[in-house]
Amino acid sequence: MKYLFVHRGGDVPKDQANQNVHDLWRWLDDLKAKGYEAVRFAGTGRKSVSMSAVDAYSDDIFGVSIIEADSLEEAI
Repeated sequence: MKYLFVHRGGDVPKDQANQNVHDLWRWLDDLKAKGYEAVRFAGTGRKSVSMSAVDAYSDDIFGVSIIEADSLEEAI
């Protein structure tokens, strides 16, 4: 099975923000090392593309991963 994990920002207390980011990347790197993460995209300078316009993206999604595992439980 393939799963699309959407990485979202949110309200994290400032004193926990660095640890939160560190934990996220450690978890994703672990998934990759185990062979589950097939694709990862995270970045800045994102755009929202529609039929009528290309605009700066201003919501809280900052990345996605495609995870391949036999079950969701295995993937997380």
